[in-house]
Amino acid sequence: MQFTGPFRIEKIVRSAVHLKNLDGTPADTQNVRNVYPYNRENDHILQDFDHALLDDDDRDKFEAGDMCIVDLTDDDGTPNWGLAKISAVKPQNPKEEFHLHWFGTYSKAKSLAKRAYAPAYIDSRDDLEIYKWKKTKTLEEMTMRVHRSELRFYPFSLTNKNEIPVKIVKELVTDGYAVMMISTVN
Repeated sequence: MQFTGPFRIEKIVRSAVHLKNLDGTPADTQNVRNVYPYNRENDHILQDFDHALLDDDDRDKFEAGDMCIVDLTDDDGTPNWGLAKISAVKPQNPKEEFHLHWFGTYSKAKSLAKRAYAPAYIDSRDDLEIYKWKKTKTLEEMTMRVHRSELRFYPFSLTNKNEIPVKIVKELVTDGYAVMMISTVN
């Protein structure tokens, strides 16, 4: 009998992979050569199942201090996004409105996952956009209030190098917010 998933990996011992069903019950043990990762385009199956197990309060629970991706797509439909840190959740309706502090980067690294980000400020002397970790007297935070529907994916943290995690970058590419360029060397 052929086994099909999706399954979660419980543990790996030598070359044996212990699998469990999405509901947590033991499923099977397979050789590591027989186990393949699921495709990102089918990720909605796992997320739908996970969401069914969560209460409304636990789904995509964004809190102050979380990093988030904001959909900045214009009316013309061209996908665009921004990186921000949630500075406050509006107390009257914590599920709907968030106060954000924008982040930006000077890096031109080819991979989004290799670009270091910092908080964004406006220099009051010359109206320049500045990205740095230490605020000075002339800098004002770049902030905005957004509705929950404008937030994409789920809350996350930057890596130790202040980079967007690879998993988030992959989702940006898959959902059309970023383009992956492949080139060959002759």
